[in-house]
Amino acid sequence: AVPPSFYEAAFAAIAQRRGARTELQHCIQTNATLIDDTWCELFVRHRVKLGISIDGPADLHDHHRRTRHGRGTHAQVMRGVARLQAHGIPFHAIAVVTAATLPQAEAFAQFFIELGATELGLNFDEAEGANPSSSLAGQEDAHAAFLRALLPHMRSGRLVLRELAQAFRLVA
Repeated sequence: AVPPSFYEAAFAAIAQRRGARTELQHCIQTNATLIDDTWCELFVRHRVKLGISIDGPADLHDHHRRTRHGRGTHAQVMRGVARLQAHGIPFHAIAVVTAATLPQAEAFAQFFIELGATELGLNFDEAEGANPSSSLAGQEDAHAAFLRALLPHMRSGRLVLRELAQAFRLVA
């Protein structure tokens, strides 16, 4: 909601105050709908670690991620991702997994593999805050099957799932 110039000024103020012995990594999580070449130049200049919120293929993403006018945002997100790719900017992705996602495990995995995200975080729909219920309630078998379908892609190295990668690191 703020322009790149805001971050330029903020990053400069932080750099001025952080001291020479302090290392800092700027991280931004975004829906990518506004990413253009100016944003990409900022990300490159300041080595910003970038996360994209995208829930998978258009049918899954657009079901919940809409503009104020009710239109899906998938096409806008993909335009932003294309700008990142054109600038060689790596990014990870975070996807909300709902009951609608579960039967589409293979298409979901292929989407993120082709997207080229360095890592995928799965945020499972849950009852919390403004959400009094979860679409995943009573979907335990489908949930387990979804994860089983993703595992071969992770084992092959084509898809890095944040939570499983972290669990494997901790066990190791």
